[in-house]
Amino acid sequence: MRRLIITQSEADLTSHAGLGLIGMALNECTNLAADTEGVSPMRSDAMGHANILSSYIALLCLGKSDFEAINGFREDEFFATALGLDQVPSEGTLRQRMDDFAGEFKPLVEGAAIEFLQRSRAELTPLDNGLMPLDCDVTPFDNSRTKKEGVSRTYKGMDGYAPMAAYLGQEGYCLELELREGKQHCQKGTPEFLQRVLGRATQLSAAPLLLRLDGGNDAIENIAVIEAFLEEPTTSIDVASARQLRQLIADLHRAGTTIFLTTHYIEEAERLCERIAFWNILRKDMRTYYLKPLDISWGLLFPWHGPACSSSAPAAAWKTSSRSCRAWWRSPSCSAPPPCWRSP
Repeated sequence: MRRLIITQSEADLTSHAGLGLIGMALNECTNLAADTEGVSPMRSDAMGHANILSSYIALLCLGKSDFEAINGFREDEFFATALGLDQVPSEGTLRQRMDDFAGEFKPLVEGAAIEFLQRSRAELTPLDNGLMPLDCDVTPFDNSRTKKEGVSRTYKGMDGYAPMAAYLGQEGYCLELELREGKQHCQKGTPEFLQRVLGRATQLSAAPLLLRLDGGNDAIENIAVIEAFLEEPTTSIDVASARQLRQLIADLHRAGTTIFLTTHYIEEAERLCERIAFWNILRKDMRTYYLKPLDISWGLLFPWHGPACSSSAPAAAWKTSSRSCRAWWRSPSCSAPPPCWRSP
């Protein structure tokens, strides 16, 4: 066996393999570099935004969050090569650019994270019951020995931050990690957080979601967001995901599950539903929706069993007058049902 000699060195070591994967993920599985071109243009001799973002993302992946950490990589040829950079920013440039454009960079990075999971075909494993878990919770940190901005007393009785995270699937892919001050109540900002992560989850999986929250997040505002998200589930997602979701709804229905589906697509209702109702609902805000009775000025409910069914007058009217009904449904000025409809 060959004898190895281990000695201490003054050289800075680079995580070569890790940087290689980071560079491949950024350049082959995202459009982050191209997307940064839409951010405020810089002088022709200034370093591009893509170099700034890629460098800082690489630092974070290596567990280095301080801007000064970039100094150890400025002369590292592999760092630039692995990430596809023509220049490595200085500490001052990195700090200034992140301070000036953090708001513009944030949605680009969040979108790239979803894009990476899609392009890399990350496997998402549901629970045994077929539901895809989406876990959201606040995780207090202990930063009691630092004086960083935002560090304050958490509900755990220590000084630190209290970020909220969202993890999808049994693998636990992180959809967002929102930094919060330690003293911030767990409910503050949570409705907006849920709105964002629910949308991202549907981009990644067509399986029905099981949203799991802490008992401190049972506020009515959160329920309102979830209810609003359940309305028209096939909107705001790509065509392939919408097709998968419609197929899932049909499969669950055939298995005997009762499903209440809301949609503005008449064709979708015609294809998926056995009973169809038109509702004209007035709600001034989400709190009114839950705390006061719904103002239902009229409604129609009737059985629908496909084109062959002609025994029911309403069903026949639905089929024969579909064009006029669709035109009426899309008319914002109409306040009463068309002549072919009669309220039960």
